[in-house]
Amino acid sequence: IVTILLKEGATVHARESRGNTALHLAALEGHADVVKVLLRRGALVDIPCGMYGTALVAASSRGHTKVARILLEKGANVTARGVGGCTALQIASFAGKLEVARLLLDRGAGIDLEGGKYGRALNAA
Repeated sequence: IVTILLKEGATVHARESRGNTALHLAALEGHADVVKVLLRRGALVDIPCGMYGTALVAASSRGHTKVARILLEKGANVTARGVGGCTALQIASFAGKLEVARLLLDRGAGIDLEGGKYGRALNAA
């Protein structure tokens, strides 16, 4: 459906009422195939939007490791901060998403970056 909509002229960076793009929502829900299509069609991997700030932070909050890996392979900033100043690692730590947290650490997430409600990843965990 996404491919058809984009072929028919849907705007890849269109936002819904809360400021989320299709990439952000697909990342949040763990739809890896949709994330791939959107990125191939020009979606910006680090476009700020919605509640989580970036698609990587959104995917990390729900433990969607496959989506997080795709975003990182496409150049997502592993230390980008979401709304409220939290990084993907802080959100994954707070949510108890071990596999995503490991991936983020392997990709250079700042273990001691401060920000957001919980300060550092260890505090969030």
